[in-house]
Amino acid sequence: GQVDGEWCGGRVSAESSVPVPADQEHCEGAWVDPLWAPPEPAEYAFDCSQGCAKCVYGENENGIYVCTNDRDSITTGCNGSTSPGLEYTQHRTRLTGSLDESWCWSAINGLTGTEAELNATCTQFYVDPADPDAPASYAGGCTRGCSACYLGTRANGDYVCRGTPAQYATLAAPSSPPDPPPSPLPPPSPLPPPPLPSLASPPLSPPLASPPLSPSLTSPSLAPSMAPPPPAFPPPSTSPLPPPSPSPMPPPPLPPPSPPPRLISECPATAFRLGRVHLLGQVDGEWCGGRVSAESSVPVPADQEHCEGAWVDPLWAPPEPAEYAFDCSQGCAKCVYGENENGIYVCTNDRDSITTGCNGSTSPGLEYTQHRTRLTGSLDESWCWSAINGLTGTEAELNATCTQFYVDPADPDTPASYAGG
Repeated sequence: GQVDGEWCGGRVSAESSVPVPADQEHCEGAWVDPLWAPPEPAEYAFDCSQGCAKCVYGENENGIYVCTNDRDSITTGCNGSTSPGLEYTQHRTRLTGSLDESWCWSAINGLTGTEAELNATCTQFYVDPADPDAPASYAGGCTRGCSACYLGTRANGDYVCRGTPAQYATLAAPSSPPDPPPSPLPPPSPLPPPPLPSLASPPLSPPLASPPLSPSLTSPSLAPSMAPPPPAFPPPSTSPLPPPSPSPMPPPPLPPPSPPPRLISECPATAFRLGRVHLLGQVDGEWCGGRVSAESSVPVPADQEHCEGAWVDPLWAPPEPAEYAFDCSQGCAKCVYGENENGIYVCTNDRDSITTGCNGSTSPGLEYTQHRTRLTGSLDESWCWSAINGLTGTEAELNATCTQFYVDPADPDTPASYAGG
């Protein structure tokens, strides 16, 4: 690669418009490192820290079979992040975020090119750490947050490389430590058994039914236990002999080893954002409709690709547009291409993907919480009726609006501290 100018392109014997098996074998038996010029070429360790990729064989846009770097395999290594839940850390290049200000924006800063070219470059990167307060000693691993880069647009229409909300490595809940071995003490004197509870006691009220928590939100239950009374020791010996030396106490048990890091994967409701272009919707009037080139009564593949490579956030006007974090809290959706009621192919928001994120509700048994907007029910009286209160329209229009929402909590006696789920 950059060190000596050896690239995948040199692995084919001659230009050909048909695949050549020998060229394919020669091509796909190689890989490149480094992809980017290392600061000190003579000292470079060829450890993928400056990017590496395997070579792939295929047809280019001119119909010629070539050998090129495989963009999907570009990596700088695992960088300490090895969770299946954040798979993009395995095949993207790490930007070190707050440690030297190499956030997602730096991936295409100063570059020009088509949307597809800039998107391909931007989405090769992720940020670790995403926490602006990460100490200089931080070595990676997503414990200070990781963020995947995706292509969006600024208010003036310029492309910008942005990062998804931070995802953190957390320690899994530790298991209970083993019980310590019994101490070598004399047996306690027998004690009378405690009285049994009265059979005439009234039964306890059953707990209120509540939806089961997601396994990821629960922790191992620890059974409470009653402390036993202190043992009664026998009286001291009256023998003239000196009392024996007390037996040494066994050392306390070692604490269990720390569990491996467990990484929280991104909310599945918003995963469609990765690799798509961000349209600013209510903030700047960029909608899916602008992604088609012209009106057509037949599908146009280029328009479909352009359309379905985008998503919108926010769908509803945020209270403070200048402070909006583009975190789907005001609704986001992917763009879809299809035929409208007049037989014209258009690009529109995908109603089925509208979401405000997971909102803490991650149960597979309540899948609508993944792609609908949460109304907080009894906490501020925003029940389902509020979704179309004061609106007019056809049955289909009102139904489409109403069914974008769900209520959590639905219990009128919910305490104000309830956070959803």
